[in-house]
Amino acid sequence: MRCPSLNSPCWAARRHSAASRSATATAIGSPRGTLELRIPISSPRNIGRAGIAIFADSGATYDAHTTLDHAKFDTGIGAGWFLQLPVLSFRIDVAHGLGGSTRAHVTLGVTF
Repeated sequence: MRCPSLNSPCWAARRHSAASRSATATAIGSPRGTLELRIPISSPRNIGRAGIAIFADSGATYDAHTTLDHAKFDTGIGAGWFLQLPVLSFRIDVAHGLGGSTRAHVTLGVTF
């Protein structure tokens, strides 16, 4: 990983947007945000919770010589299905980058 210049601080910022591939970039700034609406479709009395999610996210990564107003933001929208059990969580999402491609994401995790 190379810094933009020897005199400027740098760190790796992970770009995670539905609009672009997840990539590690040398960056000074990495503003990003996500807005998500989760709608349950299962009864609260069930042992697990199932539902659908609708989301939008946006983010940018830029170096020391770029100001925030000149940074290129990638924006994406998507929807998915989730299942949360007492010990396990599962999620599948389909996301489309505005001006980009469509991707599918599968997440499997331990709930604690």
